[in-house]
Amino acid sequence: MPLVEDTLGRALYGAFGRAVRNSVNSNNGEYCAIYAASLAWILEQEGANYWGTRGEFDWNVLVELCVDAIRVAKSEGYPEYLSDGVLEAERIMREMGHEV
Repeated sequence: MPLVEDTLGRALYGAFGRAVRNSVNSNNGEYCAIYAASLAWILEQEGANYWGTRGEFDWNVLVELCVDAIRVAKSEGYPEYLSDGVLEAERIMREMGHEV
């Protein structure tokens, strides 16, 4: 039986992953900009060692979603006040070795 923390962690990453995926699929630049900043920070902090590693939204899937969210935000546009977050997400993903 998984620990409560494991179950909550998988639920959190699942919900967040679905929200990011839906924003990417709908080409919503504003939401992608919002999510990319948070997701990049979480990915940087967690590395590959988080609860959802074996789930639908494992670390590699979330990395790709983050890169996609950054690309959608840049191509579709987002409010100026979100620009620092998008730049930070780009920096983090590049430092992690991913092309944005």
